[in-house]
Amino acid sequence: MLNFERVKIKHEDPERRLKSFTLEPLLEYTNEEGTAEASRCIGCNICTQACPAGLDIGGYVRSTAIGDPAETVRIVFENLPFPAIIGRVCTHMCEDICVLYDDGGPIAIRHLKRFAADQFPDYSKVVALPKRGFINKKVAIIGAGPTGLSLAYYLLIQGVQVAIYEALPVLGGFMKTGIPRYRLPQETLDKEIGFIVSQGAEIHLNTKVGKDVKFEDIISKFDAVYLGIGNHDPRMTGTPGSNTKGMYH
Repeated sequence: MLNFERVKIKHEDPERRLKSFTLEPLLEYTNEEGTAEASRCIGCNICTQACPAGLDIGGYVRSTAIGDPAETVRIVFENLPFPAIIGRVCTHMCEDICVLYDDGGPIAIRHLKRFAADQFPDYSKVVALPKRGFINKKVAIIGAGPTGLSLAYYLLIQGVQVAIYEALPVLGGFMKTGIPRYRLPQETLDKEIGFIVSQGAEIHLNTKVGKDVKFEDIISKFDAVYLGIGNHDPRMTGTPGSNTKGMYH
């Protein structure tokens, strides 16, 4: 019989969180909790309509329900190379239109993605990639944020040579510099960014295009150039005192 009540996502002990800025507030599902929550899904797949990445949500929820988290990760990777990251910071609009929203609560779609992805410290043992060498095509990606890294991954697995130019000393863009560690742990970022880079990307950190390297030189050396420079400007409130020294946005 279908259980309409959502499996509760447990929270970390507040006393422990007071002692650490990096502890995640939401705890992981156990295997029993994860499969039970996924099993609530009735398979309508309406949630996919709200997913900006077009993930096969119904597919990976079903694989989670039958105890196959590896298949869940593989399904997510078809459209998105960040299952553990998105399993934490996605705004989960898919849950807002879940047909069970008013009947026990929506399926915990985002948390199920995290539940599956966190079971694998190394995606190379899960995501089967084609064995191929590089073809005679080269793409430069300017900006190593989520879009630049995603593009790099899907080009690399097709054999395209990729060079990434990043002005910062780290990869990840706003995921790395703007999201606090209690929302997005360092080890999660390192795992998923590292997996993408391991496919053979050429990395240039501390390299500002237009200053450290000429944009014209990049255009002349590559078959295509992608600009993924992002927008790190803060969104100001405009309220009195919002520009006070020591105020961060």
